[in-house]
Amino acid sequence: MKFRFLIVDDDGAFCELLSLYFSAKGFEVVATRTASEATTLLQQSQFDLIILDWYLDGVDALDFLNFCKDRYPEIPVIIFTGAEIEAFLKAALAGRVEAVVRKLGSLDALSKQVCKHLVKGEVKLLK
Repeated sequence: MKFRFLIVDDDGAFCELLSLYFSAKGFEVVATRTASEATTLLQQSQFDLIILDWYLDGVDALDFLNFCKDRYPEIPVIIFTGAEIEAFLKAALAGRVEAVVRKLGSLDALSKQVCKHLVKGEVKLLK
C-alpha cells in the first residue's frame, strides 16, 4: 500500500522540496500552495496525512485546520512551519494536530512524525 498525503504550503520551493523528498521515499505526494485548492483536493481524493504550513496566503491556517478536522477527523495533520509557535497556541492545537515541526530542523524530524502518524507498523522509509 502506498501512502498518499497532501502538502499545503504557500512557499513553492518548500512544496517542491517536500514532494521530491517524500516521493523518493516511496510516498505519493500532492502539493498545493493554497488552502482553497487543498479544500478541493480533499473533496475529490483520499489522503492519509496532511502536512500544513502555519502561514498561508489569504487564509488563516487555523481556519483550514478546523475545516480539515471537522470534515476529515481521521486524517492526521502535522504543522510544518518556520514560525515559532507560542506555548498558548500549542495548547490550543493539542488534540487538533498530531505534531508541530519547525522548518529550521532537519527533514528527518518531519519524516519521523509522518511515519509515526501513519498506520503503525506498515511504514518503512526507503533509504
